[in-house]
Amino acid sequence: MRVIDNELYMQPKEKIYVNPDLPINVGDICEIMGEKNLIENIKKINLVQGPYNRNLFVITLLSVIKQIKNKYPNVTINILSERDILIEIDKSSMKQNNFLRIIKLILVCIILFIGAGITIMNFHADVNMDEVHKNFYEIITGNRVENPLWISIPYSIGIGLGMIVFFSHISTKKRKSNQPSPLDLEIYSYQNSLDDFIRNKSKERKN
Repeated sequence: MRVIDNELYMQPKEKIYVNPDLPINVGDICEIMGEKNLIENIKKINLVQGPYNRNLFVITLLSVIKQIKNKYPNVTINILSERDILIEIDKSSMKQNNFLRIIKLILVCIILFIGAGITIMNFHADVNMDEVHKNFYEIITGNRVENPLWISIPYSIGIGLGMIVFFSHISTKKRKSNQPSPLDLEIYSYQNSLDDFIRNKSKERKN
């Protein structure tokens, strides 16, 4: 394909992570194809200047095109994607109190543990799992007991192990396959929905 000197092809990135104190240039948020010298100059065009007072914000394609046209009015811009660019501040570059992070992590783990435990107990109460274990024990042994521990204990352990195996939550240096786990898919779906929501909300405010 022949590239005309004043013609650009731009592929905006859907989302980028930036340092809270550094400026954002066109080259940071777009892949550009065109005449080499023109590309180098356009990549250096500043769009937003740090520091930023928000953790998430959107840079629209129209604002990017406007900035480029202000400096290069004769350039023809071909956009290969119509999605606006979502900017997220890279918190790893920010100074954080490690003690507070540990406290937050412990509190979240306690809340999740209690919530999951109550949910499981309510489920077992609804289906009368205790009676199920007694009937199962009676079917196998022919005797009925009030506490069929050799069924209840493996069952309880199996619930935890089953969840760990199902969600592939055991961290390893190398996975045996690149296939995502159900948890990976849920997180990916949630993140995409959240990003789209932020983009749409940003458009609504501007309209």
